[in-house]
Amino acid sequence: MPVLNTIQSPPVFSRVVAAQLGVAGLGAAGVLAVAGPGPAGAALLGGGISAAANGYFAYRAFRYRGARQARRVVRGFMGGVMGKLAITAGMFGLCFSLIDGLHAPALLGGFAAATVTGILTAARI
Repeated sequence: MPVLNTIQSPPVFSRVVAAQLGVAGLGAAGVLAVAGPGPAGAALLGGGISAAANGYFAYRAFRYRGARQARRVVRGFMGGVMGKLAITAGMFGLCFSLIDGLHAPALLGGFAAATVTGILTAARI
């Protein structure tokens, strides 16, 4: 008798990260046309921070699946969330400390746009 696998594969989170990077790029292009290269770079950095943190979370959280791997799944989610927060805080800290004349509203706007895009894309998958 064949063994049936009823466990669905996890969502394709590469689509989520690709959508976040796409919105970051398009948003930066729009900001470039309106406000210039400084704010555009900041918006692109903000979107990149969101995409990098979300990519790490997806890698850690969805490595394991199945009832026998339940402990590893929970540890993966916990580690993914903690790593995502650490990456986000660390990258924001680096941006604010190393980049002179950083346009903070554009940075935070790019981050917010990419984060909302990630949430909406994941909800659609």
